[in-house]
Amino acid sequence: MVQPAVDGLTNPEIGKRLFMSRSTVKTPLAHACAKPGVANRTELAKSVASTVSE
Repeated sequence: MVQPAVDGLTNPEIGKRLFMSRSTVKTPLAHACAKPGVANRTELAKSVASTVSE
């Protein structure tokens, strides 16, 4: 679920693709941001990009 957010999709767009409600998408993304200690989707994208390039 992180990759669509990193790709720039909104919670409603992710929910539509994954057949989930917006709130169902919101919780796992909040947890994904909390684990690496990032504050928002932009920092999450940077974190994912640095992990992939290593």
